[in-house]
Amino acid sequence: MPQCASPPYSFYEVKDGRPRCEGLVEHSLATACVASKVFGERLSSVFGNADVDVGYLLNLSAYLHDIGKASSLYQEKAALLGEGGSMSFWLHHVVSFILLQVAYMRKTDNVLQYAAQAVVRHHQAMKTTQELWGVDSGGMRHLTGAVKGLNIKWVEEVLEAGESRGFINRPHAEVVLEAAGELVRLDDESIARLGEASCRGDLLRENPRLRRLITSVAGAVIVSDIVVSSLRRGGVSHLAEMWMRELPSLRPVAEKCISEAGGVWGNNLG
Repeated sequence: MPQCASPPYSFYEVKDGRPRCEGLVEHSLATACVASKVFGERLSSVFGNADVDVGYLLNLSAYLHDIGKASSLYQEKAALLGEGGSMSFWLHHVVSFILLQVAYMRKTDNVLQYAAQAVVRHHQAMKTTQELWGVDSGGMRHLTGAVKGLNIKWVEEVLEAGESRGFINRPHAEVVLEAAGELVRLDDESIARLGEASCRGDLLRENPRLRRLITSVAGAVIVSDIVVSSLRRGGVSHLAEMWMRELPSLRPVAEKCISEAGGVWGNNLG
């Protein structure tokens, strides 16, 4: 039976007796590539007076939107899957948020804080984390396990690849890696407090312009993520089809970005 490359994965399923997967680095590269090429100039033009480099904020958010998947809590489940099974990455976006938020606390650079806010909004069509949390009373326990399970080697691998392509700069890569090292040693109560912050949105409540910036960046990440996932994994979603009709450049850009990412990091989907 064909085997996937080594973790970390962004997607993993067993179908027709075969494992099918997409590497986390590969998916992150392709998503950031699409976001940058399709939405970078648009957002930079609209939010030209922002207090951060909007193009870089978009690149950073798109590239690190799935960094929370680099946790053993998620990745170790691949070996347990049977026919028809697929890996669950529940609350990985909150893990990504926490990682970026702690990086911001270590290096008070607004772009890290804004990226954290955009990343936590990239799932479930921007539903609040509180709405998602209410699905399962074990959510906090699951979250603390995912945070403590962050694999420093995998996080570093993702950061190095992103830095090589210019999606994250060296100082930010270093502080995110330091934050990951701090988080795996943190107690459950401290992790819970960080997770709860993802529900509140205090930063945006009284700043409508910043809210528009962050939701626009999150929207660009959502579109890029879904289009890359749909084209890469097969069975293009209705949303992806609609967006590709509305933005004719989206499909060819996405296909090229996927090809470039796969060429560098390996093509694992059969």
